[in-house]
Parts: sequence; structure tokens; C-alpha cells
Amino acid sequence: MIDTTNVVPTIQEHERIIPSTVNGELLRRLDDKVQPVKHLDWRDAGPGLAKMSDVMIDTETLGTTPGSAILSVGAVMFGMDGLGATFYAPIRLSSCTDVGLTIDPATVEWWMRQSDEARAAAFPTDAMALGTVLGCFREWILEQSAKYPWCHGATFDVPLLDAAYRACGIPAPWEFWSVRDTRTLYDLAGVKVDRRGGTHHHALDDAINQAEAAALALRILHVNKAVAEVLQ
Repeated sequence: MIDTTNVVPTIQEHERIIPSTVNGELLRRLDDKVQPVKHLDWRDAGPGLAKMSDVMIDTETLGTTPGSAILSVGAVMFGMDGLGATFYAPIRLSSCTDVGLTIDPATVEWWMRQSDEARAAAFPTDAMALGTVLGCFREWILEQSAKYPWCHGATFDVPLLDAAYRACGIPAPWEFWSVRDTRTLYDLAGVKVDRRGGTHHHALDDAINQAEAAALALRILHVNKAVAEVLQ
């Protein structure tokens, strides 16, 4: 058997071995990251990409527990072969507090230490109401036939979104048993997230970087399974 103990490869190292079929246009939106977001970004996968059932979700928030205010939602469809359609929307803070979501002072202080680009995306002047964003996100999830929502830590993004959906009286677009955790997947495959692309703590950029790592991890586990079956 191949010993992978204490080996934690980067995405670039694995991509030299396992080719990627990722559509580059869907991976990077670097040209507008230094400006506040102007509208909801809802992109289809386009022709040539297989239908996907996994969706990587990232949120930027003003707290770390369910019931905290949410500043933005980013998501990207993905699978073992690459990435697909994307969703991004900033949320007006007052619309969160109006439905009872809370603000954690320590998280506000944390945001003050983040980059200008990250703060500009998290606190734009033209953000939308929470209920509007959650409704659009639900519609997008259902349109994409996304079955498995992934987040970077099973106790954060999806539980906070679940609480926000309840506060707005909107059904969440997933079942609780379908939620997946990236941290476990990364550990099993020996993968780390490369956050050099885009703006760290921009919800869509983080979702894309996490999905790239997850797609790579799935390919590695698929290869490892095939190797194990051959060696049996």
C-alpha cells in the first residue's frame, strides 16, 4: 500500500498528478473584487459541465452561533470533475436585526482587522433584504437540484442559514441529514484549502476555494479506492 502518513499536499502538488477539468471562468472573478458588489450574482454552469448534486456554501456573518446576523451568502456547485454554477448576494444588516438575528461585538472587532476588500464586500451600500436573498438562494438551490450542502465545518454556515430561514419563515432548501463537512473530507484526503485566489472572507471566493479543494479531495479518494481495489 502507498503510505500517505504525515503527507499534507497542496492543491498545486496534486494537480500535477490528477488533471482538472475545471472551467476557469467559473473559478475566478478577480476583476471586480476590490469594488463593492453591485447586484446579486447568479451564474449558470453553462454548456459542457455535467449536472452536479453537491453545493459548497460560505457565509460571512456577525457572529459564530445560529441566530447571528448574516452579511453575505456565496455558493458554487461542484463535483469530482470540477466546479459549476455560482451564487452570491450581500445582505442588508438592518434586515437581519429586524427579524431578531443578533450581532456579536467580538465578531465586529474581528471584521475591523480584515482587509479593505473583504470589508467592502461584507458591508456594501446596496445590499439586499435578508428574506429576498434567502428566497433567491432557495430558488437557486432547487433549480440546481443540489442535494448535498457542504460547509467548512458542519456547525457553522448551514446551521446559521437554518436559523435565518426560520427567522424569516422560509423553508430551508435542504434536509438536515444531507449536510456535509469539508474538514472531514480534507483530512481523509490530506488536502489543504489554497486561499490565495480571490479575497479571503469574501463568501463566493471562499466557497470557490473550498470547492476546489473538495473536488480535488474527491478525486484523490476515488484514485485511492481504485488503487486499493487493484491491490486486494
